[in-house]
Amino acid sequence: MLWSSLVNAATLYVDGNIASTCSGTTYSIASRNCSGSDGAGYKTPEEGFRALAIGDTFRIRAGSYTISSTYGNVATDDFGGGATSWAGATVIENYPGETVTITVPTMNFDESIVANSKYIIFRGDSRANFIFQGASGSSVGGGSGFRFVNGANHIRLQKLTVRNFGQDGVGGGSGTCPSAKPDAIELIDIEISNNGDNTNLEHGVYFSCSDNLLVENSSILANEAYGLHIYSATTGGNTNATLRNNFISGRKTGATGTAYGIVIASGSGNKAYNNIIVGQGSYPVKLTGGVQLWGPSATSPLIYNNTVYDVTTGVEVAEAAVSAAEIKNNIFETVTTPVSDAGTSTVRSNNFCDSAGTGCTVTGSPSFTNAATGDFTLQSGSNCRDAGTDLSATLTTDYIGTSRPQNGTFDIGAYEYLVSAGGGGSTGNLGRSSKGLGLF
Repeated sequence: MLWSSLVNAATLYVDGNIASTCSGTTYSIASRNCSGSDGAGYKTPEEGFRALAIGDTFRIRAGSYTISSTYGNVATDDFGGGATSWAGATVIENYPGETVTITVPTMNFDESIVANSKYIIFRGDSRANFIFQGASGSSVGGGSGFRFVNGANHIRLQKLTVRNFGQDGVGGGSGTCPSAKPDAIELIDIEISNNGDNTNLEHGVYFSCSDNLLVENSSILANEAYGLHIYSATTGGNTNATLRNNFISGRKTGATGTAYGIVIASGSGNKAYNNIIVGQGSYPVKLTGGVQLWGPSATSPLIYNNTVYDVTTGVEVAEAAVSAAEIKNNIFETVTTPVSDAGTSTVRSNNFCDSAGTGCTVTGSPSFTNAATGDFTLQSGSNCRDAGTDLSATLTTDYIGTSRPQNGTFDIGAYEYLVSAGGGGSTGNLGRSSKGLGLF
């Protein structure tokens, strides 16, 4: 079944310029009408989604599209998924070089409704060219931008933007955490911004239960509450989440209450490393903390090589139900309380702080290149250079992919000092950081 589907895989198009669906394969790429032979063409994304099969590629032409109701709520709301590996995944993308904006209440993935909610890739050629958003205007609209529940698995969002949704930008699971948890959801190189409202205190990313979640190389900016919220009230609700190489900063206008850049609660195998968390940057309201850990039964979360700047609390281990947390090689700069620890058997080592305190091994100056503009690379005189402990069992590169260690010993913080380049990297130190994205 899979082999025959891939052999017959097709490229389909959606184009708001056409009057109606192009019959057969009469869509014309050049003319953007039904006068050609380039493939099937559909006027709306919904029509195209429902026509997809395993292994197809779906290209959306330039324009603004509106899906008026949640997509994925009925059995006919197909995405063409169902492959058995990433190699056979269905791909949904913007037409190369063209800007696509889709306004939608929610993109819903639920194996109990649409049985092939698996091995689907949403992929842009740049974040700015593939945008999913809630209702426009001064207030955000709709529910969660992308929602994964009831066994949806192996779905990847890559190089796109999720913004202006009334609830979480990306969410998964449910409060009861069913046995069919969402699994292997990947958020790679995406921007998640301006989501949530002050009524329900929603977040940039909120998975209430999941297995094998990956969030990497992404920017999580100016959402209502927490940036990355990985929490369940059920023991073992989230397992094996990897949160790495992300930039998290600020909150929306009017946001109130406590909000950390990252929270990890319950489950085992969860880790956060090489992230940069900035309290406010250029955004209206400040995050109150960097990383928060709490139960029930959160076992051995790993908090490694993060840079946390301009918040009240660097890492809070909030209760005794958090056991054997490891907090190592982190920078806490302009942070009032670097580590607040109510956990059980917490391990702290080789963290940098402005002054001596709980969990602090190294003090002095991190000598950032320019924290005011969001450049958190290390200068040659930084006390964080060659001051870390070896964490190569978990990570071997830094925030922008530089190999660790560079000089025989790990550096502290998200960046490894690249000796040969005299700093954090030879081809643009900042990579995905705040300055590179125009965030400061």
